Amino acid sequence: MLLRFLGTGSAFTPGRMFSSVLLNDRVLIDPSPTSPVALKYLGIPTGAIHTVLVTHMHGDHFMGLPFLLLHWHYRDPPERSIEIYTPVGGEKAILKAAELSYPNLIEKVDLKRIWRVREVSPGKKFTTGSGMKVEVFEMDHASIPAQGCLMELDGLTVGVTGDTDLCPGLEDMAERSDILITELSSWERDIPSHLSRSKLEALTPHLRGIKHLFLTHTEDIPAQSVKEHLRLYIPGEVYVPNDLSTYVIE
Repeated sequence: MLLRFLGTGSAFTPGRMFSSVLLNDRVLIDPSPTSPVALKYLGIPTGAIHTVLVTHMHGDHFMGLPFLLLHWHYRDPPERSIEIYTPVGGEKAILKAAELSYPNLIEKVDLKRIWRVREVSPGKKFTTGSGMKVEVFEMDHASIPAQGCLMELDGLTVGVTGDTDLCPGLEDMAERSDILITELSSWERDIPSHLSRSKLEALTPHLRGIKHLFLTHTEDIPAQSVKEHLRLYIPGEVYVPNDLSTYVIE
């Protein structure tokens, strides 16, 4: 499995791109406003993407879609109609964002050819057109619909949380993940609706089966200290990636 971090920052992280993840250069999770820039840096055509998963409808997690739509329409048509999965209300938010970003663009675009938006709720299980199995889990973030996705890909289960506080859905998904990609917005400070050192420590009983733990959406994190500390609690590898970091997981 090829795992790329198109961005690793929160909405407030100086000098970093917003958190966004790409699996096998085809599955984009949280299309942040900076994700099209990151794709260009890496030389990955936007038209290669066939699946997009949005964890919640905050701008730093989905507002790359108007820019991607521009590319898909004018410069880099997708290989096939892109499947976009969002929380309930996501399609309306995406169309509004696209219209505000580029007035009248929606009128020019053949949306049915470019994408299909499907709104999903926690507890939903589905299989994408490429055969990837996905299960949706409820996360706890800022009193809006927020959800993590557990995917079966290349013989591994990959959980991606998006932004979340400690909650039952996170615990359940963590227990079932070979690879968990979760946020760590702060290390020492407990920020509402986000994870921190104390909350991760509380989560560690549910991480006993984790093979690889990736911490993203970070702001001011002592990366080496974080990795050394968490290795006391969990058996798997711990990573604090940078923007454009790429990993090959077997």
